[in-house]
Amino acid sequence: MPLSLFHVDNPQGDIDLVLSGVEAEQLHARLSLLLNSVNLSRVGAL
Repeated sequence: MPLSLFHVDNPQGDIDLVLSGVEAEQLHARLSLLLNSVNLSRVGAL
């Protein structure tokens, strides 16, 4: 899976990320939790 690296909206490079199926599922679950918590905190601030 291609992965682009950023630091505060500034591109830092591209690498290939190689994960097992289990690792990919764990990464997806963790990122989903993080993104949902950010979205919920924004909704709560409105």
